[in-house]
Amino acid sequence: MTDGEFWVAIIIVVNLFASLCILAFFQHRPLEKLESYLKGVKCVEWNRTVWGGGYIGRQMRLSTIVNIVVWPTLYFKLGHIPLDAHKRIPVRLRKQLVAVYAYLFFSMIGLCALYFTLSDKSGG
Repeated sequence: MTDGEFWVAIIIVVNLFASLCILAFFQHRPLEKLESYLKGVKCVEWNRTVWGGGYIGRQMRLSTIVNIVVWPTLYFKLGHIPLDAHKRIPVRLRKQLVAVYAYLFFSMIGLCALYFTLSDKSGG
C-alpha cells in the first residue's frame, strides 16, 4: 500500500464515520422534536406507526421529514401535507437538515468519483 492509497483509505474511513455520527445524532436528538412540529401530518404519523423506533425506522422517519422540507410543493400536490406544514419547523433546523443531507450527497458523489478514478489507475 502506497502513501497515496493509505491517505485515500483514511479519508474514506473518516468520511464514513462522520456520516454515521451525523445521522445517529439527527436520528436520536431532533427527530422527536421535528415530528412534534409536524403533528397531524398524515405521512409523518403513518411513518411513526409503521416503521417504529429501530435504526431503519428512525432513518425512514428522518428521510420523510427531510423530503417534506426539501420538496414541500410535491408533498402538498400529492396530498400528504398541508400547504405550509414545512414552515412549522424552525428555519435553523430546516437549514441544518438540508446541510446534512447535502453533505451526505456530495460525500457519496466524491467517494464514487474517487473509487472510479483509483480503480482505473490500479491496473486491475
